[in-house]
Amino acid sequence: MGERFSVRPKIKSGESLTSFLLRVCIDNSVSIKELFNEIKTSYKQPDLRNAHQIDFNPLNTIDVKLLVSLTDLDVNCLNLCTFNGLISHFISCDETRRLNNSSTLIKDLFTVKKRNFCPGCLQENIYYKLIWQVKDILTCPSHNIPLTSLCPECGKEQPYLHMNLAEGTCCYCCSSLTKTQNFHINNESLMYSQWLSNQWDDLAALNPATQTKQIIIATKLLYVCGNLNKHFSIQRGDNISRDYQFKLLRIVANKSPDEYGIGLNILLRTLWRLDYSIKDFFSITIPLNFSNSFKSMF
Repeated sequence: MGERFSVRPKIKSGESLTSFLLRVCIDNSVSIKELFNEIKTSYKQPDLRNAHQIDFNPLNTIDVKLLVSLTDLDVNCLNLCTFNGLISHFISCDETRRLNNSSTLIKDLFTVKKRNFCPGCLQENIYYKLIWQVKDILTCPSHNIPLTSLCPECGKEQPYLHMNLAEGTCCYCCSSLTKTQNFHINNESLMYSQWLSNQWDDLAALNPATQTKQIIIATKLLYVCGNLNKHFSIQRGDNISRDYQFKLLRIVANKSPDEYGIGLNILLRTLWRLDYSIKDFFSITIPLNFSNSFKSMF
């Protein structure tokens, strides 16, 4: 390959990088395996079972400079069309390269083995949004219908990456994926899904320099779960267990064994239960009295 593609589509609003690559392949009559083999860095052979890593750690998975050269993709788009932008707010570049699906920071946050989609969106424009892979976002904000990963005809789950997806068809029976399906979502899951969808842009736009250090987040969680009391007490904590409070204390004391001890999934669910928005939580100023009140416990 080695030369620029003759057809170089623009990335669409909210589109995932893997979805963009599928469209590049379709437009230029190249298979995804051929492209992945050309731009890979970490795998000796193309392995589509790990294709989700392109949307998580693009710098560690593909040759970004070569991809930019082949497609004219703006390198600044990488933080918008992958989860790398969000993840890099919380950990260093070196830590990002060591990140995997079981790492505390992103555990249970994303769906990585199957491709979620909105049939209504695919009817309008065939591409796959990054936010659809957030595990607890269950409905499409635009159409207010459930997201799915199942073919409406054969019922099989769609893999994360397959050439048929670029055509909006099932990877097994080639039926259209644009048919709306009915799924029951319990009320609590639906409310959390809607809250999380509304908060996602604010989460991705956090200022990593001042807001997202794990010690700061741990201190703020202890503060809000203690009902904003100016003196910390392990008995006052609401919405998180005593064990998790002690874990947060170890993080504040810089004694946590994890490179990043706070899981985003737990943080987000806790804020939802406390009725805090992302903006409200990260704008909180911790009283000095509160910070001093638990130092004796270290």
